[in-house]
Amino acid sequence: MSTVTSPEVSGYLQRVRAALADLPTETREELLEDEPAHLAEVLAESGADLEHRLGPPESYAAELRAAAGLPAATGAARKPATEVMRNLRAYAERADRAGGRLLGYPRVADLFDLLRPGWWVLRGYLVGLLILVAARDEYFARLLPVSMDPEDALIWLLLVGVCVIVSVRLGRATPGLPRWGRFTVHGAGVLIVALALANLAPRAFQYENGGTVYYDPFSGVTDVYPYDVNNNPLDGVRLYDQNGNPIQIGDYDRCHDYTQPMDADMYRYPLCPPVQWQPGGGATEAPSASPGPTATP
Repeated sequence: MSTVTSPEVSGYLQRVRAALADLPTETREELLEDEPAHLAEVLAESGADLEHRLGPPESYAAELRAAAGLPAATGAARKPATEVMRNLRAYAERADRAGGRLLGYPRVADLFDLLRPGWWVLRGYLVGLLILVAARDEYFARLLPVSMDPEDALIWLLLVGVCVIVSVRLGRATPGLPRWGRFTVHGAGVLIVALALANLAPRAFQYENGGTVYYDPFSGVTDVYPYDVNNNPLDGVRLYDQNGNPIQIGDYDRCHDYTQPMDADMYRYPLCPPVQWQPGGGATEAPSASPGPTATP
């Protein structure tokens, strides 16, 4: 048996040996003959602690027994829940290996180990954006620092960069944390993704214009209700930009009555005349208007 120099490998192997204590010495040592080198290799490849990578030593010892065709440990009868967990772990292990062969890796977990640094970078990036959103400054809360003053873009890059560096350092230190610490980090990662989907997803709906990316603040507008200076509703209003080009905002098909002839001038506002928004109040139902530009009395 080779000499084990890593304290983690030595401690893990000691607990595995204790779980096999009911076996004859010769049988036990035969099972563990190649384990020191194997455990050291797993520790070096994954970067994660052995218990996180292989499971508790007692479960690993049970897998060694099963692989060698030996009976389960003697002594008190196993609790049903423990047996179920052991079976689930075995099924997960087989699925891990089967999926790995499909992807061209020994195990799916091996692919995840390679992708882990990318997740650390993404996690820091998301945290930086969430901080910018929490600052309630729409100018800084952008997916990319485009169309910003150089000083403001530098602030964006510094904040996101610091968050990425902290996230990477935390990711490298996570395997050495106690179990509750690892669970806390993983739970925080799930929370970060949920917050990012809720707060950052709307900012992903952007469009390009002249090579510059803009956020469209009118993407959710379905209708326009114009009022005059005296808060009287207007009907049949047409919108134009500074160059005389018509502005089309909203969803005409949302309220068009297809039993009536198609209106050649679809975008007269409001698109849905029966609904009138009162400034500072809610919506009120108005008498149905006939097709065409009519004034509201």
